[in-house]
Formats: sequence, structure tokens, C-alpha cells
Amino acid sequence: MSHAASNRPSVQTRHKGGISDPIKKDHRELEEYYHKIIDSKNEDEKTRWSNQFTWELARHSVGEELVVYPRMREVLKDGDSLVDKDLREHQEPPFETVVGLLTAPIDKLRDLFARFPKDN
Repeated sequence: MSHAASNRPSVQTRHKGGISDPIKKDHRELEEYYHKIIDSKNEDEKTRWSNQFTWELARHSVGEELVVYPRMREVLKDGDSLVDKDLREHQEPPFETVVGLLTAPIDKLRDLFARFPKDN
């Protein structure tokens, strides 16, 4: 490791707990939404929770892609391989990346996210 690299700050942000706390919170929420999909009583409820899950997964993934991954590549010795591995594991859904979300047809996004759990 070069001298400059050893002086770089850690991947953690300035707030207490670092970046891993919000990521863990997102993962717990995604797991909760998954269980709500599985436990849904009817198709409408299932669709609403599926939409919520997909939206939150896309939001979370875009955040990782824009903030976390570049920082990991910059400061971790094996950051490139860790990020590449994570990206390979996260190929679905199609709107999970910034590029996927920005290039999605607007009518497909509208239809995909037409109903959410809080909409009655």
C-alpha cells in the first residue's frame, strides 16, 4: 500500500456508526417488505408490497452505486474485487442500477409503481 493510501480515511462517514448502520437498516426494511409480500392476504396487497420492495431496493442500490462502491474502490485494498463481486450478485431487478432506472421506459416505471401499501 502506498503512503498516500495509508493516510486515507476509512469507508465510514463522519456520523456515529459509519455508513454501515444505514445500510443495515435498509437491509432490515427490505427483509420486512419481503415477509409482507409472502404473508399478503390477497393479490392487491401483494402487489403493493412488491412495489414497495422494488422501489426501496432500487433506492438502496442506487445509493450504494453512487456513494458506497466508489468509496470502497478508493480506500479498501481489495475494494475493486469486493465491489465487482457485489455487482455480479445484484443483477436483478432490471431497475436496480442508476443506468437501469434512467433508461427504463417511463410507462413501464409508471405501471410498475402504480400502487403502494399506503395507497388505498
